[in-house]
Amino acid sequence: MWCIDIDTHKMTDEKLAKELKTMIKTLGVDLLSVLSTERYNNGLDGYSSLLKSEYKEELIGNFKNTFVEITKSGGMHVLFKKRDGVNYSQKPSVLPSIDIKAHDNNYVKIFPSDGREVLKAVKNLPYYNGKFEEEIFKPKENFTTYFSGSIVKPKSTGNHEGREAYERVATGTSYNRNDDLFKGACWAFENDIDIDDLSSVIGTVKGRDVFTREEFELTIESAKRKVGTRYSISY
Repeated sequence: MWCIDIDTHKMTDEKLAKELKTMIKTLGVDLLSVLSTERYNNGLDGYSSLLKSEYKEELIGNFKNTFVEITKSGGMHVLFKKRDGVNYSQKPSVLPSIDIKAHDNNYVKIFPSDGREVLKAVKNLPYYNGKFEEEIFKPKENFTTYFSGSIVKPKSTGNHEGREAYERVATGTSYNRNDDLFKGACWAFENDIDIDDLSSVIGTVKGRDVFTREEFELTIESAKRKVGTRYSISY
């Protein structure tokens, strides 16, 4: 299986976050068909990204037919069955605050591990039906072009966005930890920088979520695959 992970950790209005979670629990996925991100000044974090996406209708249509759970913070995990012949892998921030959780075998690790509630259950997971899956799991060169604004680009200058992400993780000032860890690790691998300082993110707490060692290792492995390095990691 693979998972679309919609995050809400950047929602600064706690009252709005609670109201949104209540509405989702009451109306389920149907809420997304009528929800307007502009009404909330685009302050719905991952949901705003979803609602502004060119794949909005396609995504919501697929969400209505599969297993969905709501997270403790009000985000969503949406699961789909894998197709044969597709190269599935972790893809942080394919859209702002939306991650793809996937591995090359038939399991998926989802964080956080507590406080989740099933929003919609299905007897058998369906395949995703549409272009979104095809686009995000395209071969590396096409994926890089399509999401050029969301992922790390090849090294060019010392002011690389990955360098800034690395520094935020290393100094404990990162808000979007998984995204910054991925970008910072890519930059480090590309520039032969030691990644030991990045391990300081393990055990940090944002809201109610603890960043685990396992999540760290999965993100580092994704960065390794992205860069294509043979760098040896010591945790």
